[in-house]
Amino acid sequence: MAIPQHPREPGSVQQVLRGSTAEIPVAARAPRAGDDPRPQVRKTRITGVDAARGFALIGMAAVHTYSLVTDDGDQSWSWALFAGKAAALFALLAGVSLAFMTGGSRRSTDGRTRVAACAGLAARALCITVIGLLVGSVVDAPYVILPYYGVMFLLAAPVLYSPARVLIFLAVVSALVAPFVMQAVRSGLPFPFVENPSLGDAFVHPWRLVTSLLLTGVYPAIPWMTYICAGLLIGRCDLRRARVAGWLLGGGTLLAVVPLLVSNVLLYQFGGYDALVATPGLSVEEVDDVIGWGPDPVLPSSTSWWLAISAAHSSTPVDLLHTTGVAMAVLGAVLLLERVRGARTLLAPLAALGTLTLTFYTLNVLATRYITSEDDTTFFASQVVVGLVVAVLWRHRFGQGPLERVVAAGAHRARDGVLRGGR
Repeated sequence: MAIPQHPREPGSVQQVLRGSTAEIPVAARAPRAGDDPRPQVRKTRITGVDAARGFALIGMAAVHTYSLVTDDGDQSWSWALFAGKAAALFALLAGVSLAFMTGGSRRSTDGRTRVAACAGLAARALCITVIGLLVGSVVDAPYVILPYYGVMFLLAAPVLYSPARVLIFLAVVSALVAPFVMQAVRSGLPFPFVENPSLGDAFVHPWRLVTSLLLTGVYPAIPWMTYICAGLLIGRCDLRRARVAGWLLGGGTLLAVVPLLVSNVLLYQFGGYDALVATPGLSVEEVDDVIGWGPDPVLPSSTSWWLAISAAHSSTPVDLLHTTGVAMAVLGAVLLLERVRGARTLLAPLAALGTLTLTFYTLNVLATRYITSEDDTTFFASQVVVGLVVAVLWRHRFGQGPLERVVAAGAHRARDGVLRGGR
C-alpha cells in the first residue's frame, strides 16, 4: 500500500516489473552545486516482495467481496483463508519496504539523512491517514485499514534505524504485552467506531479517534507494530538469498502453527473455554461466535482468557504471532517461487499490482461499497483480472499510481526540506 515508492522506469514491461525496491547506497562522485541533496542510491527490485504484496491485496479484496458465511452457514472460503492474514501480510510487508527505503542492511549513519528519512516517513504517514479518513467519510463498510496503517508508519519513524535487538524487543512487547494493556484500558476509553472513522471525526471526536487508531479499533496500531517491527528485521536481510527465503518459509510455518496449539491447550485443557462460557452476559453461542468469527467490533474485556483465542482480527498474542508466521511463510514461499525458471514472468502481473496497492485498495473498497453484484465470484474475478491488467499497463506507461504519487510527493517534500535545511 503505497510502499515502497518507485520512480518511473522506462522500457519494456519486464524492465518495469522487476520486484520490490531495495535502496542500496553506492559510491558516487563528489557533490556539485545544484545536485539533488538526497542520498544517491541504486534501486534494484525484488519481484517476490511486490508479488507477495499483490497477493495480500487480492486476499483483502476477497474478504471484502464475499459474504462471511455460505448458504449452509459455514465460513466462506475467503474468510477462512484470508481474514486477518491478508491484512497482517500487508503490514509486515510495510515494515520490509521501510527497511528497503532506509538502505536495507546498509543503513545510513549520517544523522541528517536519518532525520530526513524520519521526516519523510512522518509525512507519508499523515498522507495515508488523511486518505484513509477521506475514504471512511464515504464508506461505512468494509473496515478501512488505511488510517491505522498511517499511524503505524508514524509509530515506526522513531525506530526506523534501531538495532535488531531493539526491534526484536519491540516486536515481542507489541505481540505479548500490548494486547494485555489494550484489554486493561479498554473499559476506560471511548468505544471504538462501529463504522469507519472519517476526517470529520478528527475534529468532532479527536480523543475517540486517537484511542481507536491506537488501541481499540479493528486494526489497533500499537499491537500491530508487531508486524512492522518484524518486517523491518526481515527487510534488513538479503532477500535475494535462497537460504533467507527458506528460513522465512520454515520459521514462519513453525510460528504460525505453535500459537494455535498453545491456544488450543489453554482453552480446552487449562479451563479457558469454561471461563469464557462463565462470563456474565454471554451465552455459549455468543462465546463460540467470538472464538470462531472474531470480535464484533472489539474483543470483550471481561476476562484475560479472551486473549487466549486465535480468531481473526482479535489482536490477541495468539492471533498476532500466528498471522506474523503466516505472513513470513507466504513471503518466503513467493521468494523461493521467484527463483524457479520462468516464475518471475508469471509473477510479473502480481508484482505490478503490488506496486499500486494504495490506489487499488482504495478502488476495491469503493467498488465493494457502491457496486452491487448478484454473483460474488464474477465480481471478485473481474476485480482481479482488471486489476492485474491495468496494473501492468499503468506501471509500463506511468510508473507510480495516482495515490502513490500524492503520498510520495508529500514524503519527498518533507525529506528534502530537512536535507536542504542543513546546507
